[in-house]
Amino acid sequence: MFSKKPKEMDDKKKALNARLESIGMASFLIIMGILLMMPQGAVPQSAWLIVIGVVFLSLAGVRFYFGIPVYGVGIIIGVVAIVFGLGGALGVTLPLFPLLLILFGISILLKPRIERK
Repeated sequence: MFSKKPKEMDDKKKALNARLESIGMASFLIIMGILLMMPQGAVPQSAWLIVIGVVFLSLAGVRFYFGIPVYGVGIIIGVVAIVFGLGGALGVTLPLFPLLLILFGISILLKPRIERK
């Protein structure tokens, strides 16, 4: 699941991966456009972070489902974005560096377990 080197994919999976990336980028742009059109104060300023997190994690889930390599960096970015987006929406200041260290440590611990499957 978490890989540094791209695994060999057949042409169908390569095409699907490219399509998923396009869908992810299009979804992000559409949702961001909608958020920017909202009246100021209608949504929290950190809503864009939540959008980024949801897009990254959704893409990782779909890739995993279809047997396309999932990269840990995308998952970490998605989790961090959602955590900070929710923190901003709730008015909570979160310590960025310690949280990144914790997530990095967890990814190191989980990597062998996930790659075994």
